[in-house]
Amino acid sequence: MSPPAAPPFGHHLVSSLHRHVRKTGEAWPNTIVRVLLRTTDPREFGANRRGHSGVLKHVNEILQIEGLRIEIVDSHPRIRKITSSEMQKDRTPQELFPSPDFSKLTSDAEIAELLSLRWTQAQLCHAKELCLAAIILMGSLMEGALYARAISDRNSSHKSTAAPPGSTPIEEWKCEALINVALTEGWIKKDANDSAKNLKDWRNYVHLREHAKQGTEVDLDTCDMGWSAVRAVVNDLLKT
Repeated sequence: MSPPAAPPFGHHLVSSLHRHVRKTGEAWPNTIVRVLLRTTDPREFGANRRGHSGVLKHVNEILQIEGLRIEIVDSHPRIRKITSSEMQKDRTPQELFPSPDFSKLTSDAEIAELLSLRWTQAQLCHAKELCLAAIILMGSLMEGALYARAISDRNSSHKSTAAPPGSTPIEEWKCEALINVALTEGWIKKDANDSAKNLKDWRNYVHLREHAKQGTEVDLDTCDMGWSAVRAVVNDLLKT
């Protein structure tokens, strides 16, 4: 008779144990380690290999924060420490958001290709927790997409009430002008406009003096908001 499958609450149990350890600051006691090993033991799942794979993946995502990993050796779970290089490798996403077809935004093949490159590299930096590099790339990507849209319809861009005064070439417009024109012309919605302005400010951290002046920490939360801004702006632009 096959051993009973691991309880469906395994995911929640491991998460609760992890929260307890983080809250109390205690080391991982042997009792918790035994629970983790039992929860990820493939023999507890019988023929349900997919279920075991999902639980093991979830547990290791939590343990990675502690520099630990459970591996299956000869059908038995073993827990071990992992190196910083292994941790960084694990954070690389298995699947990135595929790049949109930027050729719909611009007829300039080189610009479309560069936008696609930034789309991918921004996600890789985000996954590696290179937050400052990620947010700068995201800002560059957003500004580039807005620029591509503006030059695809130079007539409307220059006639927009939000365009810079005079006959300043679009190539010399600042990011704020590109955002304002895009909103005024209906290329992006207000919610995208609001988040774009935040990303514009963070993108200026490419200048050391600006970053020092603001004194704002760029962390994963900042990256999450920046990526949401990029997707909102690009999605809106591609609809027009």
